[in-house]
Amino acid sequence: QQLLRTDREDTRPVHPKLAERLVRIARDAMAATSVVVLSDYRKGVLFGDMPAQLIAAAHAAGRQVVVDMRAGDFARYAGADMLVPHRADLGSGLDGPPEGDEAIAAAAQAVRAAHGIGALLVKRGEEGMSLIDAEGAVHFRLDAAKLVDLSGAGDAAVATLAAGLAAGLKPRMAAMLANAAAGVVGAQPGTCVARGSDLRAALAER
Repeated sequence: QQLLRTDREDTRPVHPKLAERLVRIARDAMAATSVVVLSDYRKGVLFGDMPAQLIAAAHAAGRQVVVDMRAGDFARYAGADMLVPHRADLGSGLDGPPEGDEAIAAAAQAVRAAHGIGALLVKRGEEGMSLIDAEGAVHFRLDAAKLVDLSGAGDAAVATLAAGLAAGLKPRMAAMLANAAAGVVGAQPGTCVARGSDLRAALAER
């Protein structure tokens, strides 16, 4: 189980010429996709208007866009189909992160309205996840007693969400599977793979 980590990295924005090349490569790659995932760890790649360019290109190609983001700079992802922030990210501009289902839903709806985002799937750690869309909010729980290490749980959730949307699932069903994947990964030390059989078993327990 991971106890300590240290990183040395350069998070300055990539060179503009490289950014242009990355956008061209991404546009070409979208032809062979069903869903585009932008995973922004604030490492200098998705800077400036790159997210806007990629979202516009994806929509022009008829692709949905899922954004796994850090920090509360929601305006940079205006128009995305699905945004996956942490609960703490919703505290931007507020007194602090919203607490409880109703407060989280209200904060997420405000983000949707302000930036034209289709839906938010809010990661809530041991509490699970909340999906907020035009129809309202639905909250997916995790069994906190089974969780031992949430390392990689968010990545598993985003990957499962995108795979579900690509397979044609409705957002709420894809979100339910994403939460189940987070629970599978969080119930084991270290990072692991949430396989189809694991998801079926997790859903059968509900």
